[in-house]
Amino acid sequence: MMNWSKGWLDQEILGHPVQFYWEFNEQDFILKVRLFQDNQLAKTDLKQLRTDISSLCDGVTDSKGKPTRHTYGLYNSLYKWSFDFKECEFKDIMNNVQSITDTIHPLLEQYGTESREND
Repeated sequence: MMNWSKGWLDQEILGHPVQFYWEFNEQDFILKVRLFQDNQLAKTDLKQLRTDISSLCDGVTDSKGKPTRHTYGLYNSLYKWSFDFKECEFKDIMNNVQSITDTIHPLLEQYGTESREND
């Protein structure tokens, strides 16, 4: 997923550049955001971003996802979907991942536009 060229989405939130991207970490499929050190989004703004992303992702896909822990750094997990690779067929997992990205990625593109319009 990290090599999916369209999966790296550059946005501007409250005047700060961010980059949304997707990755697998063990059995979790994670939506992450990269902050840029030279113009870093504030902790309170990242907290609001997490809330917004959680609202955006909750219930939108058939796969059950959940918000991640509230940590703060340059690379931050926002939301994750857990899969059991021992119990599920790989094909089914990939179909779920495709459904998640097909649904959520366009919403992320709109989110960036909406946050610019609200400035």
